Formats: sequence, C-alpha cells, structure tokens
Amino acid sequence: MDKPAAIKPQVMQMISGGASKSDLVRAFGHLTLELALEEGYPSLARLAATHGADKTEKALAVVLLEASAAFESSIEKEAALELAIEIKARYFYMSLEECYVCMQELKSQKIFGRLTPNKALAAMSDYAERRIQLAAQQSLNRHLALKEPRDAARSGDATDQAFRDFEKQYKISKIRQPKTKKT
Repeated sequence: MDKPAAIKPQVMQMISGGASKSDLVRAFGHLTLELALEEGYPSLARLAATHGADKTEKALAVVLLEASAAFESSIEKEAALELAIEIKARYFYMSLEECYVCMQELKSQKIFGRLTPNKALAAMSDYAERRIQLAAQQSLNRHLALKEPRDAARSGDATDQAFRDFEKQYKISKIRQPKTKKT
C-alpha cells in the first residue's frame, strides 16, 4: 500500500498556529528560490483570497519582523505592516514562502545598520528578477522535454526507414493487384 503524500507545511499555517522563529527555520531553512518555485506554494494573491488580505499582510509582516531582528534594530510593527501591504501589492504572484526565502537571503548579505523598507524592497526586486529568469528557464526545459519524443520519431534515420517500408509495401501491393484491360 502506498504511503499518503506528506502534507507540506506552509508559512501561513505555521504563523497562524503561533509557530516560533525556530519552528519556521526548521520547516523552511532548506528552502531555496528553486525549491520554493517548484513546490508550488500558493501566491500572496491566493492567500489573500482564501484567508483575507488582512491576515495575509499580517503574516508577511511577521516574516519581515523576523528578518529585521537580525539587523541592528528592528523595524516597527506599523512599518512592517505597511511594507507587507506594499510587497503584497507589487509581488502578488510570489508565495509567502518565497518572501521568507528572500528575507533569509537578505539576512545573510553584508548589509549593515537597520533593515529599512528600501533595503527590503530592493531585495524583493532582485529576488523577483531572478525568479522570473528561473521560471522562464524551467518553462523552456519542460517544453523541450515534451518536444523531444515527438521530434525523435521524425529524425532522419527513422523517417528514411519508414519511407523505405512504405515504398516496399506500395510496390508489393501494385504487384498483387490484378491488371485490368482497357476496352
């Protein structure tokens, strides 16, 4: 009997459930841009439609506040909420998990001082650009993977052999046909 597919945790559910920063790191510390894109987490727009814009923005604000704790001084809750609203409006196609990955990447960069909205938005913009490039590459790779089997049957040797077989059958059928006299 097959094992049921494991339900992957989501940042929204973990934050709603009161998960600690350590719990988030344990669940999503391994996540990269590539993995986050492949996993197909729900977008910020989908989360807002499902859970409400307010709850989605507050969850994103928690991610921002968690990231800001790694800097000299944390951003204020109001500033984090305003920034979350702006990020959700600009990057509605990204998932909360991708925002988490972006903020984790930002924490590991050599940025001194405080996490400002400008630094966070610059990091999101850079992440979004890399995400678009990766998504385009993945799409092209999937297209080429689907295209190869169709084109393989049309390759030169296979086509030549198919033509020879058809020609042979055609000649045999011509020989077997009874000849009719013209009157």
